[in-house]
Amino acid sequence: MSQEIVTLLKLLLIVAVGIGLYMLSRRGLQSLNKRELLSLMATTIYTSLVKWLLIIVVVLTGLNTLGISVISIWASLSAVLMLVAIGFVAVWSILSNVSAALLLVISAPFRIGDEIEILEPTTQDPEKPGLRGRIKDISFFYTTMEQAGEDEQPRLVRVPNNLFFQKAVRCWQGENTKGLKQALFSSASEKDKVESAL
Repeated sequence: MSQEIVTLLKLLLIVAVGIGLYMLSRRGLQSLNKRELLSLMATTIYTSLVKWLLIIVVVLTGLNTLGISVISIWASLSAVLMLVAIGFVAVWSILSNVSAALLLVISAPFRIGDEIEILEPTTQDPEKPGLRGRIKDISFFYTTMEQAGEDEQPRLVRVPNNLFFQKAVRCWQGENTKGLKQALFSSASEKDKVESAL
């Protein structure tokens, strides 16, 4: 018998064992469900989990039977997954601030010129003041607040937009306020005016 036929028979045996184990585990989980030892949702979740685990084991065992190193595949896959995870974390921070800016435009909890204070949601103790200042500007990534410093000189503080959806915000309405929609899109319209003048 040639080596190719032996390898093919081994692969068929691995697949058959995988299917057999899946059928046995599914029947066992269904019998636990019929005896009301396992809910229908848990049965569905466990059945799906067992199926995917067996698929992974069958594929890895089959590759090993064919002489393909599983360790090198796993190392390559781990490196790719790590790069994807790092990229997702970096992009997630940017996207969360942009989506928070759009939600601030829609909900309009405060306006440019209002004075706000960012507090921890659980501690609204007046003796523990939060970050307080007058809203000067808002962009797609952060909101600029003007704070009075210790020497009464104003200083600018940039707050990430997603922070307004994680903390409690106290607001005092100011005079001559400007809507956040105007603030976000005014810089773009001013840029268009300058370009058209040139």
